[in-house]
Amino acid sequence: MGFISIKKKSKSLKQKERILKHSEDLFLNYGFSNITMNQIATELGIGKATIYKYFPTKEAILNEIVETLFTDINDSIEEINLNHNYSFKDKFRNYLYLFSEKYFLIQNKQIVDIKKNAPDIWDKIETLEKEIFYKKFQNLIWDGISENHIKSDFEVELIVHMILNSLQKMLNSDIKNRLSLSYKELVDNILKIYFEGILN
Repeated sequence: MGFISIKKKSKSLKQKERILKHSEDLFLNYGFSNITMNQIATELGIGKATIYKYFPTKEAILNEIVETLFTDINDSIEEINLNHNYSFKDKFRNYLYLFSEKYFLIQNKQIVDIKKNAPDIWDKIETLEKEIFYKKFQNLIWDGISENHIKSDFEVELIVHMILNSLQKMLNSDIKNRLSLSYKELVDNILKIYFEGILN
């Protein structure tokens, strides 16, 4: 009896994860507001009632996608922080790789769509951005200052916003494509500018 219950739970969990994954792909490719529950069901080859069994609304699907995304990013940050083989520059680089791969490649039009059509979830995204991206990156900068890797006469908040905002903007512009750079190559070039400067 217990074994059957576990199997059913496992199958149910896989179905839920499948709905989340396909919904995420559809939202990213076509925009949150342009996708209906019917389209999600058709894409998955299941009845709409099956989706409603797990998620009462399309907003509930998006909310779980957002929570899962930021949980994954937060867990990855902790892994970076706990890796004693990483130097300060390694941590700095891996933070930016992580932010770029998991989040900053989301297009501006998709962000505007969520902001307009799912404002409550947008508020959550902004809160999680501050708590996970900006606050944790700020802590890393403070560590760099205390370990004498970064000069102490700069405003830390300014450094954080300047780096993260410029990276996000460049990843969503045509500069990356024009220069034929991967996101990692773009991050490496940005880090070289910040750490080594542009003057001889």
